[in-house]
Amino acid sequence: MASSKAKTRGKLKRAIARVAPTLAGAIGGPLAGAAVAQVSKAIFGDEVANEEKLSEALLAASPEQIVALQKAERDFALALLARCLALPAGA
Repeated sequence: MASSKAKTRGKLKRAIARVAPTLAGAIGGPLAGAAVAQVSKAIFGDEVANEEKLSEALLAASPEQIVALQKAERDFALALLARCLALPAGA
């Protein structure tokens, strides 16, 4: 089961890597859930799409979906930056 999930995550990362590299990188780490939710919201307007369905949709994404994914990338990067700036010194 774990290898199936890892394979799906890898497929999803490859599908978005060129358009949204920050989100793709986050999918491989502790922020995977937040990154997948952000991508799902950009593509489907909903944060709960499964990763397999999402990776398939990304392979056939429309220009509008690509633009939405690029916006999601910027929003995600800004949210990460805001979080980092809000951390207390030495954290």
